[in-house]
Amino acid sequence: MNEQPIELAALSSLGTASEHASASFLATLTFDGLMVRRTNTADARDHEALRINLCLASDLGTHIHLKPPDLPTEPESFAILKSERSEQQSVYVVGPDDVGLGYGIFELLGQLQSHPGASLWHRVSAVSRAPRLAVRSVCILLYNRDLEKEWLYSRDHWNSYFELLARSRFNHFTLITGHHTSYFTPPFPFMLEVPGYDHLKVPSLSDQERRQNLEMLQMVSTLASEWGIKFVLGIWQQQALHKDPKAGGYLLYTRYQQDLHRFGHGDNMVEGLTYDDLFDYCPKALGLLLQQCPNIGGVQFRMNWESGIGEDEQAEFYRGIFAAIANCGRPMWVDLRAKGLVGETIDAASEIGLDPVVSTKYWREHMGLPYHATENNAWDIGREYRRYGYWDLLHQERPYKVLYRLWFGSQKILLWGDLGYVDRFAESCQLGAGLGFEVCAPLSEKGFHNWPGGSWHVIANRHLEHYQWEFQRYWGFYLAFGLGGYCREVTQPIFEAEFVRRFGQTAAPEIRRAYEAASRVLPLVTAFHGPSSNDLWYWPEMDIGGLTEAYIGTSAGDPGRFYTIYEYVAEYLEGAVSAKLTPLEVAARFVHLGARVRAALGRAADQITSPASDQEWRLTRIDLESLAELSEYHGARILSALRFELFRKTGDRASLRDAIRYAKKALRRWQRIVELTDGVYYDHMVFNEPPNQIGHWKDLLPFLIHDVDRLEKVDRLFLEYCEKPNATALLSPSFQWYQQPLQWTEQDGVLSRSAGEIAAAEPLEYPFYEQRGNEHVVQSPEAVVQDLFTRVAALSVVHVPVRSSEGDREIPIRASVIGDRGDIEVTLRYAIAQRDGTFESTEMREHDDNVYVGLLPPSEPGLTIFYCIEVTANGSAHPVVHGTEQNPHVLRLGYRGEKPLITHQPPLNCTFGRSLGITAKVQSSAALRYVRLHYRHLIQSDPWTVAAMTELAGGAYVAAIPGSYMKAGWDLMYAIEAVDERGGGTFHPDMDVAQPFFVVSVRSL
Repeated sequence: MNEQPIELAALSSLGTASEHASASFLATLTFDGLMVRRTNTADARDHEALRINLCLASDLGTHIHLKPPDLPTEPESFAILKSERSEQQSVYVVGPDDVGLGYGIFELLGQLQSHPGASLWHRVSAVSRAPRLAVRSVCILLYNRDLEKEWLYSRDHWNSYFELLARSRFNHFTLITGHHTSYFTPPFPFMLEVPGYDHLKVPSLSDQERRQNLEMLQMVSTLASEWGIKFVLGIWQQQALHKDPKAGGYLLYTRYQQDLHRFGHGDNMVEGLTYDDLFDYCPKALGLLLQQCPNIGGVQFRMNWESGIGEDEQAEFYRGIFAAIANCGRPMWVDLRAKGLVGETIDAASEIGLDPVVSTKYWREHMGLPYHATENNAWDIGREYRRYGYWDLLHQERPYKVLYRLWFGSQKILLWGDLGYVDRFAESCQLGAGLGFEVCAPLSEKGFHNWPGGSWHVIANRHLEHYQWEFQRYWGFYLAFGLGGYCREVTQPIFEAEFVRRFGQTAAPEIRRAYEAASRVLPLVTAFHGPSSNDLWYWPEMDIGGLTEAYIGTSAGDPGRFYTIYEYVAEYLEGAVSAKLTPLEVAARFVHLGARVRAALGRAADQITSPASDQEWRLTRIDLESLAELSEYHGARILSALRFELFRKTGDRASLRDAIRYAKKALRRWQRIVELTDGVYYDHMVFNEPPNQIGHWKDLLPFLIHDVDRLEKVDRLFLEYCEKPNATALLSPSFQWYQQPLQWTEQDGVLSRSAGEIAAAEPLEYPFYEQRGNEHVVQSPEAVVQDLFTRVAALSVVHVPVRSSEGDREIPIRASVIGDRGDIEVTLRYAIAQRDGTFESTEMREHDDNVYVGLLPPSEPGLTIFYCIEVTANGSAHPVVHGTEQNPHVLRLGYRGEKPLITHQPPLNCTFGRSLGITAKVQSSAALRYVRLHYRHLIQSDPWTVAAMTELAGGAYVAAIPGSYMKAGWDLMYAIEAVDERGGGTFHPDMDVAQPFFVVSVRSL
């Protein structure tokens, strides 16, 4: 224990935010064993103590004995100053406002806790901080009365929650009602009576419970305000039923609620409220609620038809709502969700004097990579409906501000915490002068649809819970997003201190490394593998990605930077790949991430010394190791699916054997996830639409086992018929394509799911996207070999060409032979282009049944090898060939990962109607196949225009964006692509380090 005492003195009158922070400061350090006491300027000073002075910037000049420094003046900023005078060590925490002062107190607490071995004075660093983003928000959605009642009404819970948010520097909190549930839909009848609507009833709610709900909202909004956090009420549905403009009647608004209604769980909980009532009732109720809850600082609305209001009547409805807000007697934050928002509604808000914010989903409904996706999915764009991303929101003269919302489709239950991700994410949220972001809290959608089943926690083994409230398990998520959104400093003492406090000083760095690597897994999954933009249908934490054919054809999360497997195979076989990230590269990233997590956890395990951290360490290790296994699972699934698609297109058995080997590896990875989580996580978790969003990882094992068995049967049939391919015409599979559905049952409110019976299915059409249920559709083994052998001659060579390879090592060339192999010779012919070009021969030997392998000798990088394969049968003078000496396969040698390097100085602005020249320098060790400019307006749904760049002297390339292309009121965006003849490709800017496009401001003439 450090014996130096600490004196905490308030030199200014503290507000509630800094007072709460001071109390937390005192309690935390006292718990750590330090001697801390509260004092004031009138008390005698202990000159042995570290004196900590809390002061508003406006009062600093009357207290400090130093020349007053330049202090940040922005709201929520702070500074920490050090002064050593007359043997008195003094620290000053200064803020221009109460919230900033509170942030400074927590920063100092982090400094003191993050280096426990040093003296108190040397732990403190002088810093000055100011917010990078104006809005850093987190939201919680209410779904399930049974699950939420244990914390929703608890003052202790909310005090703890808002302390974490304040420590993390979140400044907005949104409590959302009415998202795909009739619970709190609309919220008003659950809280208060509205004059003239006495007939409205919530039969399942007593008068006392209704008063309790209002008191809860008053308490939560007041506590948020006291902690310096703006409380925003989200009202997403105005009624659990909506008026269908086409049908002219009232319908349950989604088919998911129809399913629930069928099981008795989807009924409207409010009686007596009609659609026509909403236009009068909701504004009156909102006005009354804002009076009753004076600390509500904002309101957030869902705008599309899912809100229960027809979009053709949206503006009319919200005029009344906006009037109620404008008349509440205080400034209000008004957040209108972009999906379904019409221009007349924005105009109505502006006309009444409101300053609306339009919020949009950042990466569809998932946690993608920390940049704005370069393309929306074609299916979404085809709907011509502002659904995801910044879409068409960033017009220069827009009458609203923009906020980006990171949705909750990916990271629901597993731990997360990566400041590096948040740094880039926060930077990207400034696109189009964005205000900032809102993130959805972990555990979002727990107990979806108000599904019954009692109170359950995600951790089934309650003995492992090292916390009082479930949200406390996810401290890493909150701290990373809040602190990273506030400033971009690499060193964040609050974040570092939390790892030290929980795991000890020696283990903390390794556990943080494991956290960071594990946190990269799911964003990469959703960037590469995007079977649905909709989180109702896709939960990457607990989704195998479908059986092999679905995995092959699934659309990418960012089609502009990631290949799909089927797309890559087609272009690879044509020899025309682009600079998009290939499945091989993505698989390598997944394997690397898994290895990083595993290595860091291994090092940490040797350094955990505190028994107090044992429970948290155990759960942390389970979660992070599960993410490592998930990462390696996807790495193996990608390679399996890629090889199977190459086999389907070529008939190369070596590719099929690889597909089986990687499928088995993926199965082992999933089995390991089950081993880690079985008995730890609740078996019947409900998160979103049944059956896809419920259950446990172990429920999905039968599908992977079946897929491996099916691939092995394909291999057996291949060997059985490869010498008599025509005989496959006699095969009569029960189903050409079939599905193994995911079925679910419900008993006493508890859901179970399992694999259903195999049944006939329609063939999958690629890209596979938004076809829920078809992810378990595959082609029967008999149909696979039938399709393959009807495309080949009686005797033929099948082979996947090798386009590039590393130099200085032997290169295996593999092939299979279709037809009678009774007396054949298989020969590899090759020549070095840079030498005399003479072809040499080497025997290809059968290393596995019908897998022939020949080895190209080691050659230095930079060389080009021509090769072809010949099969001679029964001494025939006319061999069957794959490639010829006149038209050979071309294999180029290089170094691993070598790609063109692009350097470019982007212009900051241009003039409307005048062509914008773009010049770049491209360096490459191999000849360049092409250099291209990609450009479009700052409209995410627009297609990219691609133009060839002309080569100039010295490796420079130039192209122009025509002035005639420009559109009034819209900025431009562009990127540069270079691909060399080895297939190495680069986009500039690099999505791994920056936003993958440049934005140029277009000025009017």
